[in-house]
Amino acid sequence: MKQSYDVIVVGAGPAGSTAARFAAEKGISVLMLEKDRDVGYPVRCGEAVSKKGIEEFLPVDSKFVASEMTKFRFVAPNEEYAEVGFGDTGYVLERRIFDYELARIAAEAGTEILTRAYVNGLLFNEGRVCGVKYEYRGETKEAYAKIVIAADGVESRVGRWAGIKTHSDFREMESAVQVTAANIPVNQDTLYFFMGQCYAPNGYLWIFPKGNNKANIGLGVSGEINKKKSALKYLNDFMDKYYPDAPILTTVAGGVPCELTLGKISGPGIMLVGDAARQINPLSGGGICSGMIGGKIAGIIASEAILQNKIDHILTYDKAWHDRLGKRHVIFNRIKEGIYNFSDKTFNDLAVIFKKVPPGDQNIGKLFTTALFNQPSLLIDVARVFLSRTITCYMPRTYTYHWEWYLKSPPEKFWKLIADTNRFNFDTSVPSITKLVDETKAAGLYTKLQLKRFGIPVTWYEEPFEWIFPERFGVIRRYTTGPVKEMRVTVLLAPEGSGTHLTYHVEAVPANKLGNIAIPVQIGLISANEFDKTVKKYDSIIQSSSQAPVIFSSVRSPVIDENRCKHLLKELSRVSPDATVNQYIEKLLRESDDFALSKIRPYAFAKQWGTSKSATLAAFLHATRLGLFDLHWDILCPLCRGTQASPRSIQDVHTPVHCDSCNINFEVNFDRLVEITFKPNSSIKNINVDTFCIGGPQVTPHIVAQQIIPSNGSKKFRLKLEPGAYRVRTNTHANGTIFRAESSGEMEYTITINASGIESDVISSETLLLTVINSTGSDELCIIERMQFADDAVTAAELTALQIFRDLFSSEALRPGEHISVGKAALVFTDLKNSTKMYRQIGDAKAFGYVMNHFDILKTAISENEGAVVKTIGDAVMGVFLEPANAVKAMLQARVGMMQLAAPSEEILLKTGIHFGACIAVNLNNNFDYFGSTVNIAARLEGLSSGTDIIISGEVFEDPTVKQFLSQSSGSIQIAPFETKLKGFENEAFALYRVKSI
Repeated sequence: MKQSYDVIVVGAGPAGSTAARFAAEKGISVLMLEKDRDVGYPVRCGEAVSKKGIEEFLPVDSKFVASEMTKFRFVAPNEEYAEVGFGDTGYVLERRIFDYELARIAAEAGTEILTRAYVNGLLFNEGRVCGVKYEYRGETKEAYAKIVIAADGVESRVGRWAGIKTHSDFREMESAVQVTAANIPVNQDTLYFFMGQCYAPNGYLWIFPKGNNKANIGLGVSGEINKKKSALKYLNDFMDKYYPDAPILTTVAGGVPCELTLGKISGPGIMLVGDAARQINPLSGGGICSGMIGGKIAGIIASEAILQNKIDHILTYDKAWHDRLGKRHVIFNRIKEGIYNFSDKTFNDLAVIFKKVPPGDQNIGKLFTTALFNQPSLLIDVARVFLSRTITCYMPRTYTYHWEWYLKSPPEKFWKLIADTNRFNFDTSVPSITKLVDETKAAGLYTKLQLKRFGIPVTWYEEPFEWIFPERFGVIRRYTTGPVKEMRVTVLLAPEGSGTHLTYHVEAVPANKLGNIAIPVQIGLISANEFDKTVKKYDSIIQSSSQAPVIFSSVRSPVIDENRCKHLLKELSRVSPDATVNQYIEKLLRESDDFALSKIRPYAFAKQWGTSKSATLAAFLHATRLGLFDLHWDILCPLCRGTQASPRSIQDVHTPVHCDSCNINFEVNFDRLVEITFKPNSSIKNINVDTFCIGGPQVTPHIVAQQIIPSNGSKKFRLKLEPGAYRVRTNTHANGTIFRAESSGEMEYTITINASGIESDVISSETLLLTVINSTGSDELCIIERMQFADDAVTAAELTALQIFRDLFSSEALRPGEHISVGKAALVFTDLKNSTKMYRQIGDAKAFGYVMNHFDILKTAISENEGAVVKTIGDAVMGVFLEPANAVKAMLQARVGMMQLAAPSEEILLKTGIHFGACIAVNLNNNFDYFGSTVNIAARLEGLSSGTDIIISGEVFEDPTVKQFLSQSSGSIQIAPFETKLKGFENEAFALYRVKSI
């Protein structure tokens, strides 16, 4: 063995081996000394750990896992219990094998290991620790090092020799005893905790299964209690009552320091890790994973100090540990102090309350908050404990929480989930909110909201969220009631390779003494765990190649009538031809949570499932016709695009409509302001989802940036925009600057907000450096929004122009007298030339058969090209399409079909005219119909057709998609332009085109 090393680690437990490994991995020399004969022996531990805690350091291996845990069971003194899932897997270890594996990894990293090496002193040089004295094989030896890491357990002498105060008050030490017993008939996937004075005063009793009905059974009681009745006596009483005949395989006893980390865990040349530093969860007494975290931090800092030749760098270790886990352990210690003062009756009451929680909601945070909600006096009990022990006087302070994740998903994709604050709050168990009416704040800028915690109303004024897609968003809330005075949330998404560096920052100021309890417990503990779990779940969902339905939470309504559901799903497979979509719809109904089912957008799921949009929409329409879903006509505000009404029938769509949020009246139109969504029929599932946030970025996903510009102030925006049309406006002025983002490099503009709105020239750029100046006397919310409708939205204009909708919902029509714009549509009129002569020549019966066959050809061609037959008039047809290119394709396809249909005479031809323009939807004879100049012009174009051609208007011909189609078909299509006047439009000459197949 050498006499000099960079680092010497004393103790080869999990903390020591981890410290040695992470130091040695950087290439420095490390010696680890272990006093016992074997690493991992004897075992003085309950051996329970979390999956997350292990996977940070090494892959889970069955050779050191005795059993896998999925649930906790908390047992009250009256033997009532609450059982909750981990939300992740846990393990009971075989510590001897596990510790050996950690030491092996350290050795592979370059650590030299000596067992039976008993350290009995330190070496010093000018007051700095510079090595150790130890006994090995009967000889006294010395080994020098630049840094010594003490991992010699709770009884650590190394730290004391170095001058660090390591003494523990006996009241903070738990006397612990544990047996490993056989023939213990408990659930092998459950960790058992027995709470109450009768089991373990000021502590708890545990049963940790180890497989094959073997288990660790132990308890810990405070040192003060142990003087009156020993921990061993409490354990023997328990075993005599519940497992009197269980064979005892091993017995271990010792002290567990259930206290906060030592005030100082580093000094000149020395660092303490694991139990030696009291890096133990003070609530549970568990120290394996937290000790390994401490060891990792110490090993990395020690290697940095050596490689940088700055030994004093190790003094940063205290802060690094405190930032990683020390702050959380302060919260755990406060909770421990509260729980230790609970009476047996309190524990019994809690168990009864826990039984009321729905199984899907049973997690630790939910149980805690539910208990307080159902028994608010518990909050007073906890507050009394916390305030009497931790707060001598109240001084407002700011609690700061900063969480970071390195995710695999890029910012643009992760934004869609993390910025959906309504969904995120739901997934992280934030209570639902209520919007309150208030006239005292500036209209449009502040929103008064309320939620209830523990039955206590919490009210606040919320500023508008501010964001720039996909980089950051944030919000400020100022509270008028409750324990919090103010809260600021900032979320940053920065590219990190092909993934995202996500930062979530919260600052909360307490309003009173209770806030000093509520903020650390709710935000620092409960929310922190929920956020971490949800963020990682989101990343996994995005990365998953699975096309199964998105499932976030466990809040799912059961199918009400299973037989009816099975029958209707079977009927769906009969009428809807796409079996893949049908299977996904069944999974969606059965497996997705209530939030995902509350507003179903078929095109969004088509994108997720990898199915065609038309087939997916058709399947939902069939399922709605059968009674599996309800179809909703969501009326959207043109500014905030929030849903103002969601009728289930088109007859209940009316105009104008008022938006309370934007304080405007607006005219409804079908092409932009009515979206079609679906929701399970109440006979299948009862879906009730409340509101959890009203202002987050994904609540209004068309807004790419939103910032408050102070009065007479300015702000700069740097925007990377997708090509398309955008508008810059404010919350008080609907008018604004409309511009197009194009691939024209980076450009810089300045716009000014004045009393009448926005002053600016038209701007155009893909990358935009935008300065906004507010010259008004009040704060203004500057909004930059996409003008296009979302590509995953089914508009009412699109739906009503589809043949399948008209076939399945033929009774749907507007209210009589109602007329609503559908934007632009392509109208087709056809008529049979010389049909009257045909009736005389072949008779009415044969002629009728031919007309019906020609209707089938037209309907098929129109339907297959995403159009719909509006009506038939005699042997004439009126059709509608949203895209004029589809109208042209359909009519050319129909002409081919007509040629294959044996005509009774060569003189029977199909005349066709197509025009594209604005029109309105109306109720005509209780049918959904169209009205306006576009309809009149299209009807007149058909009369100009010779029957061997299609007459299209200039508006159709100039459409880019039509031009592209015609140019691609130039070898098979002949186009002849001409100009004429139409009846009723004598003052206008129309540019028309005669399109003929050749």
